[in-house]
Amino acid sequence: MLIMLTFVTLRFYVVLRIKKKMAPDDWAVVASLFGSVFYYVVVCLNILRSRWGTHLYNLSILHLKSDELAKTSFLTGGPSQLVWPCIKTIFFLMYLKLFYPLAWLRSCVYAGLTLIWAWYISMFVAQTVLTTPLPGQTWSEAFAGPRYLQIFKLAIPTASFSLVSDAYIWILPLIAISHLQLSFAKKIGVCAMFSAGLVCCIASSLSVYYQYRITKDQSDYTYHVAYVYLIYTLEMCIGISTSCMPHIAQLYRNKRGQRASSATRSVRLPWISPHQSHNQSYTLSKVSTLPGYATKSPYTNITDDPMVRPELYEMDRIVNEYGSHRDPNSGVSFPRDRVHRSVVISQSSVKIPQKKNISEWRK
Repeated sequence: MLIMLTFVTLRFYVVLRIKKKMAPDDWAVVASLFGSVFYYVVVCLNILRSRWGTHLYNLSILHLKSDELAKTSFLTGGPSQLVWPCIKTIFFLMYLKLFYPLAWLRSCVYAGLTLIWAWYISMFVAQTVLTTPLPGQTWSEAFAGPRYLQIFKLAIPTASFSLVSDAYIWILPLIAISHLQLSFAKKIGVCAMFSAGLVCCIASSLSVYYQYRITKDQSDYTYHVAYVYLIYTLEMCIGISTSCMPHIAQLYRNKRGQRASSATRSVRLPWISPHQSHNQSYTLSKVSTLPGYATKSPYTNITDDPMVRPELYEMDRIVNEYGSHRDPNSGVSFPRDRVHRSVVISQSSVKIPQKKNISEWRK
């Protein structure tokens, strides 16, 4: 139960702080959470006060005829049947949101929702009618009457349907993931999030086994029914926790991205100044407009950082793209980049030495 509450807390942290929007499956989680907590409290009352889990021969007849035992048994019967469809609805709504473009999966989701709600509502009505005292009856009289014993005939069909529905819910996303265009490693990672659904199938199988034992031999009913209650509680907690797995994965990716971003901002390279002087930027912009300055040089723009765009500073590109500079007096060509060697830039002044002769340039 504590693990389930932790997962639900993390889920709603993602919903309220990151997504900032409640989806239909989130509301189904809220309903399932209240229902599972209610069932857990009732089971604790059954075990601690009604002494479920104790062998029948260790209980007194007065205790077996008490109204308290009959009332707690009623709460674990009919009302709990409405908790299961809420938990299973979470998965169907989540599949509808994740795999909505798949038409066949939408049909499977709608069919599953209809069948599950129809089954559990019918079980809720049947068990409520069979376990509620008739007018003029006490709770203890209804608990010991023949009408109450009819619920044992519903035990195995209910547990079997739960097993089939859990297997259906577990296999459905695996088939959908196999049709996605993902790498094998990513498919394994996505399938791992839904692997906890296999635990629900195992719990349902154990429930079928214990329900079969109770149906065949009711001589120690109070002892074996405690295992059924514990398995149902475990299945509820695992189901709700599994539905929170995609949100936990999103929270992990979000936190990892924030750590990477903060680490990148904290790294300061020694050759890159975090702040550029406004005067220097202004001076350089003026230098690029002076007569005789190379017009198409990649060095004229201070924003062309070699750490950002290193391809601008490859020598082959400079020679091929920007060509050479021809002296107007002698007609001798020399690389246009030679002009930059004679440019001295400072924040206070800009000095461009005059060219003397071609022989000095060649040196």
